[in-house]
Amino acid sequence: MIRAAVFAAAVAVALAGIAGCGEGQKARPPAAHTGAALPTAKADGQVVIAEVGGVPVTADCVRAQAAAHHVDGQAALAECIDFEILAIEAAKRGYGDDPDVAAARRTEAVRNLIEADFLASYDGPEDISIDDLHDAWRGIRSRFNHPEIRFSFHVRAEVPEGSPPEADAEARKLATDIAGAFAGKGGVTIDEFKATALRVAGDRPLRIGQSLNFARHSGTAEKFAAATFAIRKNHTVSPPVRTHWGWDVILLNDILPAASMPFEDAEAKLREKLFPAARVKQFERWVGARAKAAGAKIDDDRVAAAFAPPAPGSQAAPESER
Repeated sequence: MIRAAVFAAAVAVALAGIAGCGEGQKARPPAAHTGAALPTAKADGQVVIAEVGGVPVTADCVRAQAAAHHVDGQAALAECIDFEILAIEAAKRGYGDDPDVAAARRTEAVRNLIEADFLASYDGPEDISIDDLHDAWRGIRSRFNHPEIRFSFHVRAEVPEGSPPEADAEARKLATDIAGAFAGKGGVTIDEFKATALRVAGDRPLRIGQSLNFARHSGTAEKFAAATFAIRKNHTVSPPVRTHWGWDVILLNDILPAASMPFEDAEAKLREKLFPAARVKQFERWVGARAKAAGAKIDDDRVAAAFAPPAPGSQAAPESER
């Protein structure tokens, strides 16, 4: 692969006037073709197909360059050789010692380690361990196993406890008027339901309820739940129903059918759904194991001091003086 560790330096030299070929351009042929013998392979087994100033250019480098830049083999070989020429010139001019180049080298080394050691062994849903899968299943199994759930919205003509019969009758009349406005009507939205209910109520007091979702026997007030589950079609409105709080009119907004799925049937879907988060979790473990092996040490007091806001009127000390 192209030596990205000195890429920044090579670019700097190129800007100073050393010619090269850009991505998407047709590369010039290699500067020289000779019959000189080349080593057949590097120590790691990669096939050497060219050499520039003693630096081998491998078949793997050329294949990667061809795929990345969508060029043929000859053009990719020319780009690899051009890069090595720039890298050699950059080294002669001392760019290899530049801190940015050193940082790029470390970054590329880390990237290569992650690709070779982590991503190669944890690159798909099938790599999630069965223990992690069971842990996740315990937390979300209710999404795959639940009774029918209904989503509703309601308005209420309230009747406070102890109200006289006349108050109950007035509340019932209001609820009946509202329900009557939706008699035989389907496709009712929450916004339409609220607007119509308020218009029908006029000056009469009406409480606008809220969206609720629940199973038939879930602790929800029995009369309210029974009325909600008695509604036959989605997006339709119930008749008036007397509940503990007054007279309710209910809109059935949605139905989530009952579901029953064992772990074995849900496993494939579960793996697909969990993979992005599971990979992050596994990566943290992977890094943590290496941090433990490396014996990383942190001075909490110095961390706190480094990130503490400066005192009013003071200036932060230069990094070199800390």
